[in-house]
Amino acid sequence: MRKIRYLIGLFGAIILLVGGFSPLISRAAETVNPTLILSSNTQTLTVDETHNVTLQGHNLPAASVVTIDLPNGLTVDQDKLLQGLDASKVQATVTSTKLELKLVDQTEFSINVPVKATQAGEYQLQASLNATALTSNELSFTSSENESSTSNQTDDSTKETTGQETTLDQTLARSARSGGFRVTSDQTVAGGALTYVYYYNNNVGLTMTGTVIDPAAQTLYVGYSISEGAANVKALGTFNTSGGSKADKYSYTIPASAFPAFNDTNYGKVYNFRLVFQDKPIGQVGTSIPVNLRLVYAKGTLSMTAPSEINFGDQIDPDFTAKPTLMGTVASGDALSVIDTREFGTALPYKNGWAVTATLGQQMTGKTNKQTLTDSLHYLNNGTDYTLGSAAVPVYNLKNSAKGTTNISNTWNGTNGLAFEPAVGQPQAGESYQGVVQWNLQETPANS
Repeated sequence: MRKIRYLIGLFGAIILLVGGFSPLISRAAETVNPTLILSSNTQTLTVDETHNVTLQGHNLPAASVVTIDLPNGLTVDQDKLLQGLDASKVQATVTSTKLELKLVDQTEFSINVPVKATQAGEYQLQASLNATALTSNELSFTSSENESSTSNQTDDSTKETTGQETTLDQTLARSARSGGFRVTSDQTVAGGALTYVYYYNNNVGLTMTGTVIDPAAQTLYVGYSISEGAANVKALGTFNTSGGSKADKYSYTIPASAFPAFNDTNYGKVYNFRLVFQDKPIGQVGTSIPVNLRLVYAKGTLSMTAPSEINFGDQIDPDFTAKPTLMGTVASGDALSVIDTREFGTALPYKNGWAVTATLGQQMTGKTNKQTLTDSLHYLNNGTDYTLGSAAVPVYNLKNSAKGTTNISNTWNGTNGLAFEPAVGQPQAGESYQGVVQWNLQETPANS
């Protein structure tokens, strides 16, 4: 069979998504310090409709008592609450001003608290552990009448004078302006579940990004706190919203000098971090929406090496009638490896894993004719064939990491590794093709 020589090479680029703060989404991991977390899948309530708020407790002392003060206009549906509780583990007492939960012997719990707004307004909830300074995050709500009620009220108002209609419009505008804004964060998960980030000795600070959605243009005040327990919020700056429910992007960096000093005695410690947006200056009472993280101090580094060139061979039959799959081998440079020297402290009940993914940097392109062999670069992962593009494809995943080096390219074979799969009639005889792949390394939580 006639063979025509090809020089088909691939250059690699590394993108490291470690160092600094990498988000670790973990619902199963426990913290060393006692924590209380309030979460909700909405910040908007409808008057006289019940909505569940989730209260979670972690590592609490035995026989703890947790209290939630109820603001005027917000109640707890005691019947629904008691239906969902095991009285042998948790005893609940509900009054017009307070919900009290007595834990019999639990140190971990998750309870759905059915709340109901009896009138329109803005409300904040916060849980506290009795006889301690421990408090949860603040959970903010805006409550409004249902659509039919609002429609009836509007119809009634139009029967009055034009001046009364104007007053109604101004009242609604003030309500939107004083609350109703929403905050999202790129570093956390929806619904208020615990999110862990890892802090290393070489970190220069924590950058928080996300969006604020506000029905009315206003100035919000931004603050933060870092502590092992409760802490006062420190002012960070202001943020101007555009109004009209437009998603305004924010970015704030808290410098490393604001965090507890890193040393050999506090690695493995977990600190509470909060970024707070509110409609009144920091230190005053107002509508407040926090972003909550758990900051884990860790020693060591997580790094990666990659080949500078991967070769798919130089003898390919130009008359192929079915698309071939040519597996790549490291031609020069380092192996595709991950080097892990991290330590998280013996107190933590989990270790952090990592994942390597690949994205396309450049399609295979002829050096002379500049012809592009579209979608010819693939990655095979345990036999599953992924076409490389802008979306990350899985290369290697280690759920429970151990210190040492993992050589990924050493595991490449017929079902794992980088592959060249040109379409019939694509490559031209006598031409050399080159492309670029980006290797991405990111910390991921161990699934436990």
